[in-house]
Amino acid sequence: MAKWMGKPAPLMEASRAQYGDMWTLQLLGNTTFVFVSEPTLMEQFFTADPDVLRAGAAHQRIGTALLGARSLLLLDEPEHMEIKNLLMPAFKSDHVQRYREGIERVVLEEINSWPLYEPLPMLPRMQKIALDTIMTTTFGGTTGTELENLRDRIRDLIGWAENPAHMGHLHLAHRFEKGYPKGFLRVRDALDDALFDVIHRYRNDPRLDERDDVLAMMIQARREGGGALSDKQLRDQLVTLMMQGHTSTATALAWALERLVRHPAVLDRLRDEEGSVGGDGEYLDAVVKESLRARPPLPIAGAREVSRPYQLGEYEIPADTLVAACIWLLHQHEGLYPEPQRFRPERFLERPATQWTWIPFGGGHRHCIGASLALMQMKIVLRTLALRTRLEPAAQADEPAQRRGVGFSPASGGLVVLQDRAREGAARVAA
Repeated sequence: MAKWMGKPAPLMEASRAQYGDMWTLQLLGNTTFVFVSEPTLMEQFFTADPDVLRAGAAHQRIGTALLGARSLLLLDEPEHMEIKNLLMPAFKSDHVQRYREGIERVVLEEINSWPLYEPLPMLPRMQKIALDTIMTTTFGGTTGTELENLRDRIRDLIGWAENPAHMGHLHLAHRFEKGYPKGFLRVRDALDDALFDVIHRYRNDPRLDERDDVLAMMIQARREGGGALSDKQLRDQLVTLMMQGHTSTATALAWALERLVRHPAVLDRLRDEEGSVGGDGEYLDAVVKESLRARPPLPIAGAREVSRPYQLGEYEIPADTLVAACIWLLHQHEGLYPEPQRFRPERFLERPATQWTWIPFGGGHRHCIGASLALMQMKIVLRTLALRTRLEPAAQADEPAQRRGVGFSPASGGLVVLQDRAREGAARVAA
């Protein structure tokens, strides 16, 4: 348990080296976790009968407290797919493209605030960009003090949850039916109050049908029987979007920059190709894919609880066991990615990613709903930084992975030094 909380990446790598692509971890509270990290097992796992491998039950331990019982991540079938289908229109690729200019503007404003010649941790700066993006796309009609209040409240909840001791306390409180920590209730309830105020204002907006931000689309969405989502259902989806929709993207960006500044040849090629008139974006896409392969922000995906004995590979998994796809280990699999420790985007130009070998957004029908928005945001941020800045690492040694909440982030936050900033206007970036 101590290794899982403090040094999870070395623990997973050592366990795979000793036991292979399927191994068991025993955690506090009699929690048994089985990890899988091989494509055939991944496909079997992600396509299993949802009545046998139940996603909602696997996350109930602390997910209900953080996200809410009706969060998309905690719902089992068929309700999960019904709610996901309601939310999907707001996250389709053609819809999220309309946010491009806004994201570029946020990135340029952020870059212009960075000081030169001193170490800068990229993680908090990427968090600001990602949070501004998710707030704009979700609450497009909210401005001023109301938006700032929402932003501050979600930061408070995320900050609380990123403390491993807090999360351990929350896990045990749920497991042994103790009351939730007072500090957690304080930040969660403050966010709830702010969200319900915004939801109430949206519902009473006479021009709601003219808006296309995520909250407006969610309020107008109708279930098969014609019913709308309740305030509580809306609240749970909003918290999920704000927590998952920006923390993972921000961490992925911090990792991408941590990798790029230590591989100047990759950064130079990215700058050259994106700055050329005939640039097609293929290398940028490969850079994003390689970064998400080498340093996935979430080490595991798709945790499921076994409802009855289940045959996975050569083993029968007992009921009440948790099973999870280990992204971190799959992406380091030498049989899939030769020299997996090398940062080499060209591998995705030579051999495209496949459904069960590259899973930073999970797999199967529970694939992350915000994948298109996250990928677009990463490409805009990395392209803008490549064209508008000259970044160098603050130290040459790679930053190890460190647990931050449920994810892995660079231990020093992705420290870089801004050596130069383009003097030209934003037109060159948006061209």
